[in-house]
Amino acid sequence: MLGTALADTRVPNSKVSYNSDMVFIDEQSSTGGKTYVAFVCESYGVAFRLYSKNPLSTEKEFAKSSAMSIIAYADGEKLGYAQGSVRRDRQTGQLGVWETTGGLSSALYTAFIDADSSISVTALRNGYDPVTYRFPTKGLLTGLKAINYCR
Repeated sequence: MLGTALADTRVPNSKVSYNSDMVFIDEQSSTGGKTYVAFVCESYGVAFRLYSKNPLSTEKEFAKSSAMSIIAYADGEKLGYAQGSVRRDRQTGQLGVWETTGGLSSALYTAFIDADSSISVTALRNGYDPVTYRFPTKGLLTGLKAINYCR
């Protein structure tokens, strides 16, 4: 996966991988790990991040505000909107990372765990048309168990 350490472990027959403090799910049709979500264990709990191969904001919109929303769907059913912020990818410099923390991260974490087959995320990109990504959840519990569910 792009942006992950060489020590990542892939869960067999899945799009999930993990390392000591993160679990990643590659987007269904992404090659080379350019679009993925990450559950990151932080001192305060779990942070949720979307890494997109597509820009999530224009420079002009980003200069006004880093705030951006996503719409999450579990197995095709709308879960609702989530507010977070866009930041630059540390490797590419592109405005391609959306993140949220705290209670909202916990809600997304639970939604991914509870989904039978996949979560879809529609990024309501600032200055661009929305884009939807699909993340298969097979193997997620194995990855989370390997990092002790961020405890």
